[in-house]
Amino acid sequence: MFPSKTKSRLLFFPAILSLIVNVSFAQLHETTGCVNNFTLDWTSNSNVGASFNWLPAGSINQSFSNVDNSGIDMNIAFSGDTYALEDWNFQGGSDTPNVDNIATNGNDDVLHLFNSGYSDKGITMTVTFSEPIFGLGFDLYHVNAGGSNGDKYTIVATNTPGETIYPVFTESGTPSYTTNNVGVINANSPSTAGDNAQVGLNFYDEDLIVSITLLWQDCNTCSNGFVHRSAIGSISFCTPQTLDFDGNNDYVSRDAFMEGNNESTMMSWIKLDGDFSGPAEIMGQRNFRLFINNANKLRTFVKTDSPVLSSNSTSANDVAALETDLWYHVATIYDANARTLTLYLNGEEIARKDNVLGNGIIGGDSWNDNHDFEISNFHSKGGSILSKDSISKARNA
Repeated sequence: MFPSKTKSRLLFFPAILSLIVNVSFAQLHETTGCVNNFTLDWTSNSNVGASFNWLPAGSINQSFSNVDNSGIDMNIAFSGDTYALEDWNFQGGSDTPNVDNIATNGNDDVLHLFNSGYSDKGITMTVTFSEPIFGLGFDLYHVNAGGSNGDKYTIVATNTPGETIYPVFTESGTPSYTTNNVGVINANSPSTAGDNAQVGLNFYDEDLIVSITLLWQDCNTCSNGFVHRSAIGSISFCTPQTLDFDGNNDYVSRDAFMEGNNESTMMSWIKLDGDFSGPAEIMGQRNFRLFINNANKLRTFVKTDSPVLSSNSTSANDVAALETDLWYHVATIYDANARTLTLYLNGEEIARKDNVLGNGIIGGDSWNDNHDFEISNFHSKGGSILSKDSISKARNA
């Protein structure tokens, strides 16, 4: 896996309905705050714009295309004790999951869930995205307990390297539950008034999120086989800002600054367009660069300084060609102390050059005065190579 950096770096609800009084349902989760923000908004009407129904009601798998014109498809699937899913409060309506506003007392439409009692396995909801996202938020409703009835949720996300990510919870003023820092919500009291049975949650991760999982079970002091009610509000999400390069004259440039460094890292998210063809530059300077060769393979180069001048590139022999229309996390690390130049793809080492001589990245007028640090454009001997791709979250250390 990609090593850590040590240098500075460029719902259940009890059966006694009378316990709910004067309920208000203001949003608790933080609206995601990226540059590109979107919402999957539940509606009991026909799908339109950012609003989606759950049809047919009672189905356990739904896909939503191009949510809010984000270009991202979202799939929501339920597994586990789904045999227990019933119509809300056994009132003779449509089976859940379904979209209605009963859980919000006639206010916002939400995704309703009602079950007649499940085993220890519980019910799992999995949300996956067609492309990784940066942030996500939504509210849960009817998170409460009474006697043998009560909810527990374990909610986590998975990022692109496969790591587990935990949410940040926003509790109500007088919560009927407890939360912790590993994604668990445990109900411990009934609802009485206000929004105390509601909880907001948010995920953010720089390595981008590919899925979230919500496991719905009995609370820690509750028993199996009792009814549960729950609801999930509209889902807000955001994607990272991208720089789109058309292959003609688009690039980002600043004065060169890498020289003498004995350790340096460059990393970025990239996506190649369908008609992309290498060679092309991702980022760097003349003395340290991350690029794609003419076989669409990822490579990196460093030129080192005294006591031995040395030009070094990672080999492309065992590196697979990058595919188009996929997001990749790419990174390179030069380490003079370890005498290595290492290349990473999606957090995994894919190539390494050993015995790299020299004490740091070469500097001086000939290497830096006329050669800027650039993203997606590399000037060499008066010429340039331009990338036709998208780049997100480029960083240098």
